[in-house]
Amino acid sequence: MLEHKKIKDGDQKSFMSINKNWGDVKKLVKDVRKEIQPLIDHEKENNNKNIKSLEEDITHFTQVMKKREFFQYDCGVKIAIEKLGGVFDELKVFEDKILDYGDNAKKFGNPDLINKAIKDVEGIKITVKAMNELWKHIEFCQTAFTGFYGTKWNDTDPTDMED
Repeated sequence: MLEHKKIKDGDQKSFMSINKNWGDVKKLVKDVRKEIQPLIDHEKENNNKNIKSLEEDITHFTQVMKKREFFQYDCGVKIAIEKLGGVFDELKVFEDKILDYGDNAKKFGNPDLINKAIKDVEGIKITVKAMNELWKHIEFCQTAFTGFYGTKWNDTDPTDMED
């Protein structure tokens, strides 16, 4: 047989006190939420503006980058590869902002807001990597051509030239 323990008067009063305190806490939470909601909305709006500004900065960076010397053949391999390496350092600033603003966007319930900036930076990285590969191939071709220019016609191997 199960025995039911009687709740003592002191325990019952404690239980009632806890319930009353819990109700007070829930009411306090609602009051605090109403009080801080304008601050939350303000910070959310600031973060959204920061993300839009970041997107504009990335777009401007992309436009300016396309005018740099590594997009011009006459700058030469050495300068082009050197300048391309510096682009990744410049992108680090954008990536840091993306992390910061992205974390805030998650906290404010809109994590997808940062996706355009992420895609734009990834697009720049792809372009820079492709340009780097292109310049390495140009360097290879220039080295090969220089070697062929110094070779006498009778000593040339057409299959090497074809390759």
